[in-house]
Amino acid sequence: MRVPWSTPARTRAARQHSRRRREAPPSRVPRFLRPPVTFLQEAYGELRKAHWPTRETALNLTLVVIAVSLVTGAFLSGVDYVFSKLFALLVQQGL
Repeated sequence: MRVPWSTPARTRAARQHSRRRREAPPSRVPRFLRPPVTFLQEAYGELRKAHWPTRETALNLTLVVIAVSLVTGAFLSGVDYVFSKLFALLVQQGL
């Protein structure tokens, strides 16, 4: 059964119209600049989609990173101190 409002001419016109819409307009950007410009446009689009933390969340996470860094630094400093004393003791003993 044929739909009365769908004629072959209308179907063909709709296909041609959809093809025309898919074609990109000619670019004014020189050919050698298209890759960087495209990259920057896509990067900007992705950054707009990103979920950015609130100011409070960013501050809390920053403090956590600083605290973990200080604890790790203190631990490694302690291990370094112990090993340096052990090495000095071994050198004095002549081993």
